[in-house]
Amino acid sequence: MEKVFVKKGHCNRLYAGHLWVFSNELQDVPKLEAGELVEVMYQNYSYGYAFYNPNSLISCRLLNTKDENIESLLMDRIKSAYQLRLRLLPNSKIFRLVFGESDILSGLVIDKFEDYLVIQILSYGYEKRKNILVDVLLKLFPDTKGILAKSNSKLRDIEGLPDRDEVLFGEIAEELLTVDEGIKISINLSGGQKTGYFLDQRINRTFLRKISKNKTVLDCYCNSGGFGLNALMGGAAKVTFLDSSESALLNAKKNLELNNYDNYELLAGDAFELLPNLIDSGNTFDIVVLDPPAFAKNKKTSATAASGYSKLNRLGIKLLKDDGFLLTSSCSHFIDDETFYDLVVNEVAKSGRTARLVHSAFQSPDHPVFFSMPETKYLKFLVFHIS
Repeated sequence: MEKVFVKKGHCNRLYAGHLWVFSNELQDVPKLEAGELVEVMYQNYSYGYAFYNPNSLISCRLLNTKDENIESLLMDRIKSAYQLRLRLLPNSKIFRLVFGESDILSGLVIDKFEDYLVIQILSYGYEKRKNILVDVLLKLFPDTKGILAKSNSKLRDIEGLPDRDEVLFGEIAEELLTVDEGIKISINLSGGQKTGYFLDQRINRTFLRKISKNKTVLDCYCNSGGFGLNALMGGAAKVTFLDSSESALLNAKKNLELNNYDNYELLAGDAFELLPNLIDSGNTFDIVVLDPPAFAKNKKTSATAASGYSKLNRLGIKLLKDDGFLLTSSCSHFIDDETFYDLVVNEVAKSGRTARLVHSAFQSPDHPVFFSMPETKYLKFLVFHIS
């Protein structure tokens, strides 16, 4: 097996358990095929085997093993990940089964939606071994009706992987009717964003139930209606759902109908355009939810992203009644916890109001944070009481 050597001065992070070796950390970048197995070395010390990609900034994705049997590795790691989810979410039939680096399967994401599996392959190593992956999944989950590989991630472009969705096994239902934390939902596995449904906010969404009785709620970037549906389940007087995607709003409407709710309003458009209009029209809400997509895709855009988050929270605060709650999130890894907290409280201070942080959290437990990779902690969720 080909060996690749790490430069002096780049060892501590790897020794501490980080799973990525960047191209500028290697003494040489050998011209091997993308997805090949290599052994990563520093002098005479071995970090074990890794999937290699000469065309990516992440040249090596460490596997934390010296066993070349990838089928056995996948079987053990996915089985272990599944057992953890059963302990964390024992009553759920939908969850993130594999969260890449956090399950020591760098570049592999798998969501389980009842008897369907939706995967994102972000590593050339697993792309070359898709057949092995499917075989392992069918052995572990023999009742699987369909396995869908989705490619809607820019990380595949960085890895040099083709941009296409494909059914790897069985058939994918046009619509899956299931339950998320007691709420009936319809999921479009093929047409939905990411893997079809956002699971990382599921526990955070339930917090809204506790504070929404008889309240008016604005759910910005509502997608399929997760936060607003939880507000209605908590007894909200009315929820306004806002999203720029017509298809997302149609899905939210379907979910509202499934749960027999009729005290809602749907608004289609960009939040940065619609929120000022709501302010100018004198609208106010007891609770404002801000759950935008990631504004910062990399370090270079973090300053612009911070400005965007500041503006969005400024608008949200203006729409908030006295004695109201602001539920605000960021899923940008490059905006850290302290930065995000500071920019929100700065906007509160500028508004002349006061705020108390009453709750904070991060992504749901089926998206665990790997101790040696801060990259796996990305979601910030803050709840402020503002008066």
